[in-house]
Amino acid sequence: MLKALRNDYAAAVNKDMKKPEEEIFFTDIRFTDHEIGHTTRHLEEWMSPSKIKTDAAYASDDVHMYPEPRGVVMIFGAWNYPLQLTMIPLIGAIAAGCCAVIKPSELVPHSTAVIVKYFREFMDPDCYRILQGGPDIAMKLMEQRWDHVFFTGSSAIGKKVAAKAAANLIS
Repeated sequence: MLKALRNDYAAAVNKDMKKPEEEIFFTDIRFTDHEIGHTTRHLEEWMSPSKIKTDAAYASDDVHMYPEPRGVVMIFGAWNYPLQLTMIPLIGAIAAGCCAVIKPSELVPHSTAVIVKYFREFMDPDCYRILQGGPDIAMKLMEQRWDHVFFTGSSAIGKKVAAKAAANLIS
């Protein structure tokens, strides 16, 4: 997906923020690509059961922790690094076996349009959805129950998101 969207995305970010292509490549695309590589290299290890140390009372027990998916993730993208701050939480969600809904920032419409286009082309809609809209859509999304919420943005909006998330006891 990153290879396919690179040129369109660079042009879109330039329209939205006047960032040069080199900066876009290093701070958004390459950073995201690095996270994919890091996750791929460590995924087998992260998926493996891990032995848990116990106290003397349970010394004869063989205790292990088995990683498992922990539900559905809501990811709110940010305007300043639209791809990186949307896709890196998604990479983690995918690695954890979770489904996800993504709402990119409405403040960078050209960048968001490219992310939406390629997301819909490459991602399985049975597990991963992307929605567009402003703060009204974000607050409606927060009325839903999510198992995890990723938010990057202002403290004022973050407090609203955290309050809505706390109402559902999510992480």
